[in-house]
Amino acid sequence: MTTKVELAELRRLEAATAYDLGDAALRAELDALAAFTAAALEAPIALVTLVLDSSVVIAGSYGVKPDCAFAGPAGYPVDWSFCAFTVKARGAYVVSDTAASPVHAGNWLVEASSLASYAGAPVIDEAGEVLGAHCVHTHQPRVYRPEDIDLLRAGAARARRVLARHRR
Repeated sequence: MTTKVELAELRRLEAATAYDLGDAALRAELDALAAFTAAALEAPIALVTLVLDSSVVIAGSYGVKPDCAFAGPAGYPVDWSFCAFTVKARGAYVVSDTAASPVHAGNWLVEASSLASYAGAPVIDEAGEVLGAHCVHTHQPRVYRPEDIDLLRAGAARARRVLARHRR
Protein backbone atom coordinates (compact mmCIF):
# COMPACT_ATOMS: atom_id res chain seq x y z
CA MET A 1 0.00 0.00 0.00
CA THR A 2 1.36 3.40 -0.97
CA THR A 3 0.48 6.40 1.15
CA LYS A 4 1.18 10.05 0.53
CA VAL A 5 4.10 11.45 2.49
CA GLU A 6 3.86 14.81 4.22
CA LEU A 7 7.11 16.76 4.19
CA ALA A 8 6.72 17.98 7.79
CA GLU A 9 6.30 14.53 9.40
CA LEU A 10 8.56 14.56 12.46
CA ARG A 11 9.89 10.99 12.13
CA ARG A 12 10.72 11.57 8.47
CA LEU A 13 12.52 14.83 9.28
CA GLU A 14 14.48 13.19 12.10
CA ALA A 15 15.53 10.42 9.72
CA ALA A 16 16.46 12.86 6.92
CA THR A 17 18.67 14.91 9.24
CA ALA A 18 20.50 11.98 10.85
CA TYR A 19 23.53 12.22 8.56
CA ASP A 20 26.71 14.27 8.73
CA LEU A 21 26.70 15.93 5.32
CA GLY A 22 30.07 17.45 6.16
CA ASP A 23 31.58 13.94 6.07
CA ALA A 24 33.89 13.95 3.04
CA ALA A 25 33.66 10.16 2.63
CA LEU A 26 29.86 10.30 2.51
CA ARG A 27 29.95 13.11 -0.04
CA ALA A 28 32.51 11.26 -2.18
CA GLU A 29 30.40 8.08 -2.27
CA LEU A 30 27.21 9.94 -3.16
CA ASP A 31 29.02 12.06 -5.77
CA ALA A 32 30.35 8.84 -7.34
CA LEU A 33 26.83 7.39 -7.40
CA ALA A 34 25.51 10.56 -9.05
CA ALA A 35 28.33 10.46 -11.64
CA PHE A 36 27.55 6.82 -12.44
CA THR A 37 23.85 7.56 -12.90
CA ALA A 38 24.51 10.64 -15.03
CA ALA A 39 26.76 8.62 -17.34
CA ALA A 40 24.40 5.65 -17.52
CA LEU A 41 21.41 7.84 -18.36
CA GLU A 42 23.37 10.35 -20.45
CA ALA A 43 22.14 13.19 -18.26
CA PRO A 44 24.17 16.32 -17.51
CA ILE A 45 22.96 16.51 -13.90
CA ALA A 46 22.36 13.81 -11.28
CA LEU A 47 21.69 14.30 -7.58
CA VAL A 48 21.11 12.56 -4.30
CA THR A 49 18.99 14.87 -2.17
CA LEU A 50 17.61 15.00 1.34
CA VAL A 51 14.23 16.73 1.37
CA LEU A 52 13.35 18.62 4.53
CA ASP A 53 10.12 20.49 5.25
CA SER A 54 11.26 23.82 3.81
CA SER A 55 14.49 23.05 1.94
CA VAL A 56 16.24 20.46 -0.17
CA VAL A 57 19.87 19.65 0.59
CA ILE A 58 22.12 18.19 -2.08
CA ALA A 59 23.99 15.30 -0.44
CA GLY A 60 25.71 14.11 -3.62
CA SER A 61 25.88 15.50 -7.14
CA TYR A 62 27.27 15.39 -10.63
CA GLY A 63 27.08 18.33 -13.02
CA VAL A 64 26.44 20.95 -10.33
CA LYS A 65 29.08 23.67 -10.15
CA PRO A 66 30.99 23.53 -6.82
CA ASP A 67 30.36 27.24 -6.24
CA CYS A 68 26.61 26.90 -6.82
CA ALA A 69 24.80 28.43 -3.84
CA PHE A 70 22.23 25.61 -3.94
CA ALA A 71 24.96 23.03 -3.33
CA GLY A 72 25.71 24.49 0.11
CA PRO A 73 24.47 23.23 3.47
CA ALA A 74 21.36 25.44 3.40
CA GLY A 75 20.17 23.85 0.17
CA TYR A 76 17.39 25.46 -1.81
CA PRO A 77 13.69 26.12 -1.18
CA VAL A 78 11.49 23.03 -1.27
CA ASP A 79 8.98 25.00 -3.37
CA TRP A 80 11.41 24.86 -6.32
CA SER A 81 12.04 21.15 -5.89
CA PHE A 82 11.06 18.26 -8.11
CA CYS A 83 12.46 15.91 -5.46
CA ALA A 84 9.74 17.00 -3.03
CA PHE A 85 7.19 15.54 -5.45
CA THR A 86 9.16 12.28 -5.49
CA VAL A 87 9.15 12.21 -1.68
CA LYS A 88 5.45 13.05 -1.43
CA ALA A 89 4.57 10.36 -3.99
CA ARG A 90 6.83 7.82 -2.26
CA GLY A 91 7.59 6.58 -5.75
CA ALA A 92 9.20 7.51 -9.04
CA TYR A 93 8.30 10.97 -10.32
CA VAL A 94 8.90 12.00 -13.92
CA VAL A 95 8.49 15.28 -15.79
CA SER A 96 9.40 14.79 -19.44
CA ASP A 97 8.97 18.44 -20.41
CA THR A 98 9.05 21.02 -17.63
CA ALA A 99 7.90 23.84 -19.92
CA ALA A 100 4.74 21.90 -20.80
CA SER A 101 4.05 20.88 -17.20
CA PRO A 102 1.21 22.80 -15.56
CA VAL A 103 2.84 22.06 -12.19
CA HIS A 104 6.42 23.09 -13.03
CA ALA A 105 6.19 25.66 -15.84
CA GLY A 106 7.27 28.97 -14.34
CA ASN A 107 9.28 27.31 -11.56
CA TRP A 108 12.15 29.67 -10.77
CA LEU A 109 14.70 26.85 -10.69
CA VAL A 110 13.56 25.63 -14.11
CA GLU A 111 13.83 29.08 -15.64
CA ALA A 112 17.11 30.03 -13.97
CA SER A 113 18.92 26.82 -14.87
CA SER A 114 17.13 25.73 -18.07
CA LEU A 115 16.09 22.37 -16.62
CA ALA A 116 13.85 20.70 -19.19
CA SER A 117 13.20 17.25 -17.71
CA TYR A 118 13.37 15.38 -14.41
CA ALA A 119 13.20 11.77 -13.30
CA GLY A 120 13.67 10.68 -9.72
CA ALA A 121 13.22 7.74 -7.38
CA PRO A 122 12.77 8.02 -3.61
CA VAL A 123 15.56 7.21 -1.18
CA ILE A 124 13.82 5.24 1.57
CA ASP A 125 15.63 4.23 4.75
CA GLU A 126 15.46 0.86 6.55
CA ALA A 127 12.56 2.07 8.70
CA GLY A 128 10.53 3.08 5.65
CA GLU A 129 11.03 6.84 5.96
CA VAL A 130 11.43 8.71 2.67
CA LEU A 131 14.62 10.75 3.04
CA GLY A 132 14.93 12.35 -0.38
CA ALA A 133 15.52 11.37 -3.98
CA HIS A 134 18.04 10.10 -6.48
CA CYS A 135 17.39 11.94 -9.71
CA VAL A 136 18.55 13.27 -13.04
CA HIS A 137 17.83 16.52 -14.89
CA THR A 138 18.39 17.31 -18.56
CA HIS A 139 18.43 20.55 -20.55
CA GLN A 140 16.15 19.15 -23.27
CA PRO A 141 12.75 17.47 -22.89
CA ARG A 142 13.14 13.72 -22.59
CA VAL A 143 10.96 10.65 -22.40
CA TYR A 144 12.27 8.29 -19.72
CA ARG A 145 12.03 4.55 -20.33
CA PRO A 146 11.09 1.97 -17.68
CA GLU A 147 14.71 0.80 -17.56
CA ASP A 148 15.81 4.40 -16.82
CA ILE A 149 13.49 4.45 -13.81
CA ASP A 150 14.76 1.01 -12.74
CA LEU A 151 18.32 2.38 -12.79
CA LEU A 152 17.24 5.34 -10.64
CA ARG A 153 15.51 3.00 -8.18
CA ALA A 154 18.65 0.86 -7.93
CA GLY A 155 20.69 4.03 -7.36
CA ALA A 156 18.26 5.17 -4.66
CA ALA A 157 18.68 1.81 -2.90
CA ARG A 158 22.45 2.22 -3.12
CA ALA A 159 22.17 5.76 -1.72
CA ARG A 160 20.18 4.34 1.22
CA ARG A 161 22.97 1.84 1.96
CA VAL A 162 25.64 4.56 1.73
CA LEU A 163 23.68 6.86 4.02
CA ALA A 164 23.10 4.04 6.53
CA ARG A 165 26.88 3.63 6.92
CA HIS A 166 27.23 7.34 7.70
CA ARG A 167 24.41 7.85 10.19
CA ARG A 168 25.40 10.05 13.14
